Amino acid sequence: MSIIVLVTKGKGDNRPDYATVELFDDVANALGFIREINTVYTKHWIKAEIVSDGETVELDWPEA
Repeated sequence: MSIIVLVTKGKGDNRPDYATVELFDDVANALGFIREINTVYTKHWIKAEIVSDGETVELDWPEA
């Protein structure tokens, strides 16, 4: 079973401009990727999170 990570990117206080999906074989690798790529809310930000197959996700910027 693959672990799905949704990655959204944006600029400033706009909603996400881009979204991609990354697949991982295990949770540890997915969480390591998330820790490495996530930023806080800044001029150019990235938010990565594990999602479930078929899950509806509200696209929003990271916490300040």
